[in-house]
Amino acid sequence: MLQGVTDLVLRGYRLYIASNRRCVRVIDLSGDEGFEDVTGSNPKPMLSPLGENDSFNIVVTTAGEALLVESTTFENQRTFRIYKKDPNADPEDQMPHLVEVDSLGDEALLLDLGITVPANHALGIQPNTIYFTRHNRVRYRVSFDLEICVFNVATKTIIKHLPHLANLKPRDALWFLPMT
Repeated sequence: MLQGVTDLVLRGYRLYIASNRRCVRVIDLSGDEGFEDVTGSNPKPMLSPLGENDSFNIVVTTAGEALLVESTTFENQRTFRIYKKDPNADPEDQMPHLVEVDSLGDEALLLDLGITVPANHALGIQPNTIYFTRHNRVRYRVSFDLEICVFNVATKTIIKHLPHLANLKPRDALWFLPMT
């Protein structure tokens, strides 16, 4: 269940690894004597109601919760769905249910880094948004037109296209947030 890597997220001293079967392994890197697998003995896959969609990322919130983010493109329109494990699900269930997240609250999601950050109006980081660039660029190694955008989770629409950044003609782009 934990073999193969489809996505990685480093949050603090924890490395979250999504496997081919959508199980998330958590490795604690904070120990003095190496690392510790804190996944647990019975990892369960994170399967969304949409089924086997290949276009997904794991994201880790500021609270350390793993989310599944699925991206869909239809008629040149990109949309995202965010899921988390159902907090009311039976812990013994081998295929736990996921529930759709309707809001990120006062956080923004940096899809390229796989993390959420507190909104910060002084820095222009809007709450309840997803900041993303070209999706799946590493996984498929396909050249697409460069997209640098901001997606509103509540309205499920792209609220900002930033073509002036794409006009710089970089080969690739990533959203990032310098932290101290």
